[in-house]
Amino acid sequence: MIDSYIAENLPDYEYPFIFSRIEDIIPQLDERYVEEIEGMASVFSGGDEDIRDDKKLSKGELYVLNLFTDVFRGAQCSFVSVYGSRSETNKTITGRNLDWFGGTQNQLPRIQAIITIKNKESKICSIGYLGYMGILTGFNDSKVFAGILDSIVGVAYSSEGRRSYTLDLRYALENCKTMDEAAEFMRDSKKLYAVNHIIAFSDPEKSVILENNFSGYRRDGKKVQRALRYADSELNKGVTWGISDAVGSVNSFILDGNYDNHTGNKYNTKRWETMKNQILSKGDK
Repeated sequence: MIDSYIAENLPDYEYPFIFSRIEDIIPQLDERYVEEIEGMASVFSGGDEDIRDDKKLSKGELYVLNLFTDVFRGAQCSFVSVYGSRSETNKTITGRNLDWFGGTQNQLPRIQAIITIKNKESKICSIGYLGYMGILTGFNDSKVFAGILDSIVGVAYSSEGRRSYTLDLRYALENCKTMDEAAEFMRDSKKLYAVNHIIAFSDPEKSVILENNFSGYRRDGKKVQRALRYADSELNKGVTWGISDAVGSVNSFILDGNYDNHTGNKYNTKRWETMKNQILSKGDK
């Protein structure tokens, strides 16, 4: 199923080139994660031979699955959270949508999985797919939740010296006890990633949005930023929120000082306005 899904996303002319991106990123991966991926690959029938759509899963193709968000571009996602006075329980209530192409044969829906990863000191829960070892959506036993969203800025792609942000997010959930600590880990400017992205974080008391925007420029020419967005943060010109004790995100950067990939994208702006209207229609609680 995974082999055919990769083939549907990669035409013949692109297939050979994806593995050079993989090779660029592997050296920066945590050794434990490499061992997990290669351990799984050792029992699959594809071996080391990467052949497109041969109904076998090779080691290289398993890396493609696990680095999908780093070497491809993701699909549309959304996130919304209320807390404090806007929550019925006065605690955080979070909703998250991962809207990925499932494959013409429903390959991804057929391998959806809830995976518990137990370590000596902690355990985390990943809501994703069988064989996928990073975090698309997950939480740890310290009640820190995280979910990723893609955000395209239109700059040239580079994988040289880059890390995997979904595997780094797994590391953050495994090792960080608080939401703030996990967010700071992921926004560290020393961690270089191939693609700009957004990570939504929640804990029992509140939620924040990390806009990991590290390439592209504002319209005024100033540098973008990897920064946290709160309910009352200043936003780019023309973008409004105005809802206390709530945050939301679609696939766009809106924080003041970040690249504006929002106002020109009707799909993002429509979802953003719908999200706001739905929250406001419920009143304070």
